[in-house]
Amino acid sequence: MSQPDRDPIILSEEGEHDGKTVILQRCPKHGIVFLPSEGCPECAKEKEAAGS
Repeated sequence: MSQPDRDPIILSEEGEHDGKTVILQRCPKHGIVFLPSEGCPECAKEKEAAGS
C-alpha cells in the first residue's frame, strides 16, 4: 500500500491536535460544512429572511 499524500494527524498523549487540524461541523439540515465559530451560512440566511 502507498502512503497517503496528506500529512498524518499527530495527536499528543493528552489527545490534543497538533495545531494544523481544523475542527469543522456539518449542518444536519443543509449538509454544509462550516466552522463552529461561524455557524451554518444557510441557517443564517433563513433566519435573516424570516426576520425581515
